[in-house]
Amino acid sequence: MRTPTAQLCQQFTQNFEGKTWYGESLLESLERISTEEALHSIAGRSIMRLTRHLLAWRVFALEKLKNNEGFDIELNSEADWPSDESAPSWEEVLSELKENQAQMLACIEKMSTEKLLEKVPGRPYRYAFLLQGILEHDAYHQGQVNLLYQLVKA
Repeated sequence: MRTPTAQLCQQFTQNFEGKTWYGESLLESLERISTEEALHSIAGRSIMRLTRHLLAWRVFALEKLKNNEGFDIELNSEADWPSDESAPSWEEVLSELKENQAQMLACIEKMSTEKLLEKVPGRPYRYAFLLQGILEHDAYHQGQVNLLYQLVKA
């Protein structure tokens, strides 16, 4: 039987670049998108902005996994929803996302089951809840990315 951290690593890997039950992985969805498509804004949202928002919360989780108690993101701030004007290139965003994934997996692999049950510093929830939430957050915004992509292509 696999440990809870091994199961989380498998879920992170599968959702990010493997075969999911709901279709494409996050990386498959994002890698087919051009820079122009990523920057195309519809109703104030672009694929770039959604992807950077998704990345912001992955960075938050990673900082918490590294015991960075002082790191935080204020909801609905520029850190939460980075603007397209402040964006690096699309290729850099994808590269940051891949690097974040590698670091997340490395941190989760080292975690004990006991650590999953500890509270995240400065938050009312446990690490297990945070990590499951990142998986759900990724899938939620992947759906928005895919919808925007279809609208941009139309």
